Amino acid sequence: MSESIKNLLHRRATPVAFKPPDLEAITREGGRRIRRRRMAVALAAVTAVVTVVLTGALIPRLGEDVPPTVPASPWPSDAVSWASGTTIYVASGAGTEQIEVGHGVRSYVRTATGFVALDETDAVYSVTQLGVTLIGRVHDSEPDNKDQPRLVVNSRGTLVGWVDESASPTSLVLRIYTPLSGSARDFGGGQMSEDGVVFFAIDDHTAYWRRPDGIHEVDLDKGRDRTIVASGGLTVPDDIYSFEVYSAENGVLAFSPNDDGTILAGRSVTGARELHDFSNIRQTQGLSDPVRLSPTGAWLSFGVLEVEPLPGEQMRLKRAMPTVFNTTTGERITLNIPGNPPLAIPNIWLDDTTVQVASIGMGQQQREWPTSIVALYRCKLPEATCQMVSEVAKPILESGALPDGRWYGP
Repeated sequence: MSESIKNLLHRRATPVAFKPPDLEAITREGGRRIRRRRMAVALAAVTAVVTVVLTGALIPRLGEDVPPTVPASPWPSDAVSWASGTTIYVASGAGTEQIEVGHGVRSYVRTATGFVALDETDAVYSVTQLGVTLIGRVHDSEPDNKDQPRLVVNSRGTLVGWVDESASPTSLVLRIYTPLSGSARDFGGGQMSEDGVVFFAIDDHTAYWRRPDGIHEVDLDKGRDRTIVASGGLTVPDDIYSFEVYSAENGVLAFSPNDDGTILAGRSVTGARELHDFSNIRQTQGLSDPVRLSPTGAWLSFGVLEVEPLPGEQMRLKRAMPTVFNTTTGERITLNIPGNPPLAIPNIWLDDTTVQVASIGMGQQQREWPTSIVALYRCKLPEATCQMVSEVAKPILESGALPDGRWYGP
């Protein structure tokens, strides 16, 4: 992540000022769709816009020779991780291991064999103990989809996906990469319009994505694609572009049908439970990314922002609270972070009862720029207790990444 707080609580993007910390981040008008609607917490100095300029051959398609099976990841799946500069860090009980990628890591996800990383040229790479391999190229959807996931992964790390443009200069596809075999499959294709195309989530072997005609559910084993929400079937402004699937796990969908106004979770779009309603309090509260279900779908985590309206349609961030909901009962749980930091956001689930949380604070001034202090925690549910795993100090303008697959870059 490389901006502090971006996007607004209401429908038009406007400048946002935050104190504390005493930083200003001005959101650019993000077109008529998607980006304009969310105030997302990017935690400015937490994470990296990075570059992984690496070499390797493009992965084979179906029907081509498939390389040998890649060994399982030597890095624990429940370890806290982050990236800074050219390095991915993994902190476990055995200490902190550094995985040198070669250049930078703009965003990344954990997989069954290691990591999949995105560089600043939109190239996607597999990073394992065997080396680094080029596996595709993410469609650069700026500015409309800038705050959307660039890389998505299922909870077991056995499938990774993104909207890819390397298969054809005239069409986009959903690329599904299988880390253990090093192979990939493409879905969609044809003259698919790039307008509003977003890959939302993978639940085991089911993918969720948006095209201009609606929200689609794709059976990745059988190739069946069905529309679960059709364009024209909603009553909110901007229609299908107001609908977002945040996460999908164990048959449970977490989504918003109305520009992040209400957050719902359930086993179908109809009859889902409303967990939180921001629609009537957008001047005082907002939603922060990422919004993530635990692997069994029992819990949903996101940050709740408390803001103060200022003159000129500006807002001051007062607090970012890490929050978890029980998707069955609707109970809200506020995580207890040591020291009660004012800015703390849940990131990813390390297992079904453990969520990784990042907090940010201000350090000492170094030269002309201050430093940020980023602390990473493991938080347990339902106890809501948290333990710090690592603390990183870095210049406020230096970028980095957390393992949620998103890119928050400028």
